[in-house]
Formats: sequence, C-alpha cells, structure tokens
Amino acid sequence: FMDDSNAAELAYRMDALFYDLPATRGGAYVGKPDGVNKLHTHLVAIDERLATTPLPSQKPVTLVGLAGSVTTLSAVHQKLARWDPAKIQGSILKTDDLEKLIPLFRQTTLDQKKTLPGMVAGREDTIRAGSLILKKVMERLGTSQVIVSDRGLRYGVVWDQVV
Repeated sequence: FMDDSNAAELAYRMDALFYDLPATRGGAYVGKPDGVNKLHTHLVAIDERLATTPLPSQKPVTLVGLAGSVTTLSAVHQKLARWDPAKIQGSILKTDDLEKLIPLFRQTTLDQKKTLPGMVAGREDTIRAGSLILKKVMERLGTSQVIVSDRGLRYGVVWDQVV
C-alpha cells in the first residue's frame, strides 16, 4: 500500500496523535493539533492516503494481516495470558472487535496497556494507531474482517514461489 517514506510519515503522524509531538507533512512542521481535533486530523490523514491507494479489482477482498499490530490485536482480543502462535494463526478480527478495542486503547494509559492480557511488550505505544489504521484499511477495502497470520512476509513469498 505505501512506500517506506509515506509509511514513516504516517507512523510519525499517528505517534504525534498519541504523544503530543509536533505534526508534520512531508517533513515540514505544520503545527500541533489540539485535543478532539487531533484524532480527527490523523484519521483524515489516513483516509487521504488510502484514497490514493489502488483497490483490488476482485471482490470480495480477503484481507490477511500479519505481524506487529495485527497479531497483538488478536492476542488482546483473545485475552491471551501467554503468547500462543496456534491461537493467533488463522484467527479472525472483525470490525466489531476493533470497535471494542479502540476505545479500550484510548481509555488506558501506556502503563495500563502493558498489563492488558495479550499485549506484546513494545507494542503498547503503537497499538492504538495500529488499530485505527487497520480499521480504516478494512473500511477502504469494504471488508468486515481480517484473517490474522502469525507467520511473516517470508512465508507468503515462499508460498507464492512454491504454489
């Protein structure tokens, strides 16, 4: 969907949303959005970026999410006390699940997020942004669920070469 420079800018802007950093556009300082407008500003930025992303011509779309935020979202949704790849691999996250998780992430502090069952260490600071981006991608693709993969991109590349 995005090249590295656009992904980096979007990640920074999402971090700015949650950690009160100066917002940027193309590396230039554009100010610090305040309070309620902050979330709206960044959701609009996600929508703008996704609006320029070509859609697959085949419908319906099967969305598979892997690694990072997606697997952590699945683990938190399942309230896993310990990481279990067998429970993550092939699990399904629905829009309704995200609509329950997003307010949870909004209402909890960084320290509280660290204690959520299923939260992967190091993801607590980006999980809210990741959940919002995933929800927007699902909306853009017109799909109500994502299949979660515990495997990495390498597995897909190997699968593509073998099959």
